[in-house]
Amino acid sequence: MNKTIAREYFRLRKLGMGGIVGQDAKNCLNTAVSNVAWDRLESAGLVRLSIIPDDYYDDSYIDTWDDASESRREQIKKELWEKIERDGVWGIVGEYKIDPESENWEHGDSCFGFIGDEWRDSGYDHSIKELTITALQQALKNRCSMCGK
Repeated sequence: MNKTIAREYFRLRKLGMGGIVGQDAKNCLNTAVSNVAWDRLESAGLVRLSIIPDDYYDDSYIDTWDDASESRREQIKKELWEKIERDGVWGIVGEYKIDPESENWEHGDSCFGFIGDEWRDSGYDHSIKELTITALQQALKNRCSMCGK
């Protein structure tokens, strides 16, 4: 394992990434490899992660919390909307392009509804990066097959 991947792996382990007991190390390693690949592709101008404003947030999930009283749920919503007013709601979009000189970006994957920077190391950001890399790989394969190579 190279040093860059090892550093990212241990950073993710410290964060508690992985989620599934018994799969944490494997998931962290896969994510570390993807993150390092992403950084290299980003440096080459082939992928990017765009953070864009989201104009919608649905707080109705709070109403389903049976273990909180109605007044507590209302307090939670009030605090949530104060945070939204302060930090905003955002979406993350993974994009790629085959030619770094091109101005045209293709959509790889996206997810919306993040308050502030809660998208960072949420798992969604890593998933979007992995799916965007996969979309780039497929686009490159398709391009090569059209060229007869």
